[in-house]
Amino acid sequence: STGFGLRVSVVTSAHRFDDPRVFGREAVTLVEAGHEVRLFAPGAPNETISGVVLSGPSMPMNRLSRMTTTAFRLSRQGVKNADVVHIHDPELLLLLFLLSFRRKRPQLIYDAHEDYAAQLLEKPWIPRPLRRPISRLLGRAERTVARRCDLVVAATPSIARQFEGCELAIVQNMPRHDLLPAARVRAAGPTFCCLHVGELNERRGANALIHASIALAEEGVVFEQ
Repeated sequence: STGFGLRVSVVTSAHRFDDPRVFGREAVTLVEAGHEVRLFAPGAPNETISGVVLSGPSMPMNRLSRMTTTAFRLSRQGVKNADVVHIHDPELLLLLFLLSFRRKRPQLIYDAHEDYAAQLLEKPWIPRPLRRPISRLLGRAERTVARRCDLVVAATPSIARQFEGCELAIVQNMPRHDLLPAARVRAAGPTFCCLHVGELNERRGANALIHASIALAEEGVVFEQ
């Protein structure tokens, strides 16, 4: 550690360097708490922003490149002289597993902010007959590696239950209240505010939101963007 706290390496292969959860809620918060933080992510500029030292390889050309070449380069960069290594993506599980056998190893944290094994059952790029076997394999790999980590950060209680027996912390993906737009009232009477957080696409419920908006409009609900 340094005189200012711990040296923390945050490593992600699937997120942008400025992802609000990884950069804002984690890295910047750790800097504000007095720690030295390096964030390694594909396409990250070699500069310091809000006290976070950024670095990383170029953006991968495709998914396979991200899971292989990019993950390997991040593994080489992200563990040097760190007291704590926080890994965000399941394609970096091998890095965690190998680090866990080092005699003088950093503290290892695995971030399970999504149910990755369950997500594989819906991935269109995986042939349907292979989805369930691959999902089970990933689930077992996650639990095996997690038992060798010092902490697993789970985004929900249901995800946490998959890692029973591990040292756990539940940090739910709630938005910061000071970043939410204030609800505006246009008329007297009951009002409410709808908020969608994240990507707006079919897999994340875009069609359901559209149908719900149409149904509400037909009932006379007035929307203000």
